[in-house]
Amino acid sequence: MVKRLTPKISDRNNGIASLESLDINGLTQFILIRGQNVNNPILLYIHGGPGIAAISFARTYMSRLEEHFIVVNWDQRGSGLSYSKDIPESEMKIEHFVTDIGIIASTLCKRFDQNKIFLVASSWGSVIGTLAVQRYPELFHAYIGLGQIANMNESERISYEYVMQRAKETQNDKALKELSKIGKPPFSGKALEIQRKWLAAFGGYVRSHSSQGPLIKMILKELIRCTEYTFFDIFTKYLPGRKFSNETLWEELLTINFFKQVPELKVPIFVFIGRHDYLTTFEVAQEYFHFVQAPSKECIWFENSAHMALIEENEKFSKLLIEKIRPLV
Repeated sequence: MVKRLTPKISDRNNGIASLESLDINGLTQFILIRGQNVNNPILLYIHGGPGIAAISFARTYMSRLEEHFIVVNWDQRGSGLSYSKDIPESEMKIEHFVTDIGIIASTLCKRFDQNKIFLVASSWGSVIGTLAVQRYPELFHAYIGLGQIANMNESERISYEYVMQRAKETQNDKALKELSKIGKPPFSGKALEIQRKWLAAFGGYVRSHSSQGPLIKMILKELIRCTEYTFFDIFTKYLPGRKFSNETLWEELLTINFFKQVPELKVPIFVFIGRHDYLTTFEVAQEYFHFVQAPSKECIWFENSAHMALIEENEKFSKLLIEKIRPLV
C-alpha cells in the first residue's frame, strides 16, 4: 500500500522534513513541516477555501522559502488530510479554527524553542488568521494577509457588480442572462457557482485564465504528483473535504465584518493585494488596510495578479517574505 511521505529536505543534519498528525482540540489534523535549518524562524501558512488545503502544493510554491524559514502548512479541520466523514458540523465553526491556530502556534514555538512565529494567511485563511492574531498577539512576529477578507457582504456586492459590468462591456448575452437570473448577493449553492464561473471568465479570480478549468487542472495535477497525498486521498479526503468545508462554513463567513470585529491588531501587518482581485475584492482589502490600527503596516500590490498572487506572482511573493519579512526577527 502506498504511504504518505514528504521527501527529505537535504542531507544537512539541521534540516527537517516531516508530515505529521496532531490531536488538536480533539480532532486529528495534519501539518507539513519543511526547512533547511531548524534554527530559522517559523512561518505558518493558513490556506484558503474554505477547504482548499495547501499541503498538496506546498513544495511547488513554497520550496524557496524552506531555505529561510521553517515552513509549516496545515490542512485545517475538515479539509484535505484533516478531513473525516465523522467530523460533526458543530465542529466547523470559525471559533474552533481560531483556537486551532493558537494551539499550533504554541506547539511550534515550544518544539523549536522560539517565542513567536510568522503567520501568512490567504483568502478564507485571512479570516481565521486575523482573528487568531487579534486573540494571541504574543505568538506572532507579524501578520501577512494575502487576498485579505474584511467585509464579505461588501466584497460579494462589488464582485457581482464587476461581473455584470464586464458582461455588458463584452456584450456577453449568456453571462447577462445567467447573472440577472440569480440576482444580487448574498449567494449560496448554484447561484454562487454561476457568479464564480463568470468571475473566473472575466479574470477576477486568476488574471491569466478565462475559466476555472486551468486552476482546477493545476490543483488536480499537484494532488496527483505530490507524495504527501495518496491517490486514494484525493477522493476520500481532498474532494469531500473541500465540499464539506465550504458547505458548513459559508454562512458564517458571510457574517465577517472586520471593520467592526477587528479595528486593531497589536503586531506589524502586511497586506498583499492582487490589483485585479474581484473575489476578495481589492477595494475592500485596501480600505481595511487604511482602517486597521497596528504598530506598523504596509500594503504591497501585486500588479499582475487577481486572487491567486501566491501562484500568479510566486517569485515576488517569495522574495518579499525572504527580504522584507524575514529580517523582522
